[in-house]
Amino acid sequence: AVDEAGMPLLSLAISLGCSEDIVSLLIRYGCPVGESEIKLAAKNDLAQILSKLLHYQVYHDGMIDLETCSPAVAAVVRDALERQKIQRSTLRKEAEAFLVSFFQKLLDICFCSRRYQQTQNENDLIGRAVSSALVGNVELCALRKRQKSVTSIESQMNEALGSGGGVISIAPRGLIQTLPISILGKALLKPDDPSHLTTLLLLIEDFLCSKDVNNGGVGLTLLLTLLERFPSLNQSQEMERYGYAELVSSHDALAMNKLADISSRVAKRTTGGDASDEDILSATGVVLCPKKHTASLH
Repeated sequence: AVDEAGMPLLSLAISLGCSEDIVSLLIRYGCPVGESEIKLAAKNDLAQILSKLLHYQVYHDGMIDLETCSPAVAAVVRDALERQKIQRSTLRKEAEAFLVSFFQKLLDICFCSRRYQQTQNENDLIGRAVSSALVGNVELCALRKRQKSVTSIESQMNEALGSGGGVISIAPRGLIQTLPISILGKALLKPDDPSHLTTLLLLIEDFLCSKDVNNGGVGLTLLLTLLERFPSLNQSQEMERYGYAELVSSHDALAMNKLADISSRVAKRTTGGDASDEDILSATGVVLCPKKHTASLH
């Protein structure tokens, strides 16, 4: 809300030297607190009003000239800076605890959802959504990686971003790949509470025991990322206990069989009898989706 001259009501109240109660009322009813209001209160030497405003707006260096303002205003700014410092420290601690708890709960939800889906013989929509949050969209990343134009587009975009420090990646990017190692360590490797690591290992086993392409991709991505981020687990008994080596080998054999089947269908359609990898992967009418519809790999 503004007056006839276009001045916001809060700025008008500060200019007129209204009481702190009136300023608080305007803020309560939705008047935004911005940098201009902060500067106006400091300029008019309204220390109490400034103190109230700084509870609704973050102060940053240079917003107020501390060398020319009054001692009362400078004291308010120093108090605000100290309060913000404490708030940032508290936020970092609480954010770490939140991320640890959030990741643990995602594992529990995904595991329980898959167990429920198996007993009820229903589509695991929740489990698929949570698994995408954990590891990203594995199938989409695989398709993007296969695209011929991805390499050139990726290099061009990275070049364009240049000094901005941006990186375009075609690798899956979920929580397990992006969370700091310290967060994952606290979530999974607590000596007094190994239950969440067990849940993750059981979840990986459950994904790898499925012949579904998406489930297999999620399981393999989870396992690979876990071993990359925690190399010490390579030598742990859990790797042998859950039979991951055999499960990975079975998926490798399954993939080879599917590729061999596609190759044989391409070979039957080529006159020369020999087909290159590009011919196999780009041919139409030889790749079938799970419902036996013809498709093509891009």
